[in-house]
Amino acid sequence: SGRGISIKGSRVDIRQSRIVNFGSEGVRVTGADANVEIFDESTLAQDGSRIRNGTCLAVRDRAKTVVQASTIAACNRGVNVYSQGSNVPDVEVSGSVLTRNSTGFRIDPKGGGDASPEVVAVENDLLGNEDWNVRVEKGNKPGETTLDFTQNWWGTTDDADIEAKIRDADDNQNLATVDFSNKLSEENGEYGLADINDDGQTDGFDLSIL
Repeated sequence: SGRGISIKGSRVDIRQSRIVNFGSEGVRVTGADANVEIFDESTLAQDGSRIRNGTCLAVRDRAKTVVQASTIAACNRGVNVYSQGSNVPDVEVSGSVLTRNSTGFRIDPKGGGDASPEVVAVENDLLGNEDWNVRVEKGNKPGETTLDFTQNWWGTTDDADIEAKIRDADDNQNLATVDFSNKLSEENGEYGLADINDDGQTDGFDLSIL
């Protein structure tokens, strides 16, 4: 109905978990002391009538969040990271899959004068998101800000096709740059190896229904 899990200023590990069919947010992480790890074949996703609604993972207010070997799928926003003033969150995503969201990553400095969130996303599969694989909003000093999205698989190795699904400084000089260099040529992310939903597929979530 509402949020799946809300974490404020706490240290939490989420492992081998399936958080699906929530309302506004699957996992929300806030607070300067928040330190959250989502890993070990976890799944944050929507299905049925909720497909492409809500946010799978929302991080703000200097919270630190690490995602490893997990699936984030079929939300309006897969990962939404936003900062306000000097409250800059720190997000690292690796070995994971972000697919079939409207937007895979949305990086949003709240208001044009605010600092950009610290985001590193490497060795993932970022593909098949309807509008954008990565969408950057306006922030402070965009010409000095580069976001590390290197060593990912984008479903293609064609630079033009990859750029077409990334909104950054190439689209607007007031946006930070997304560095997608050293792109991979094949799938890399862990698709939730446990058969969590007993559908006979080792993907942790039946993406065929989306």
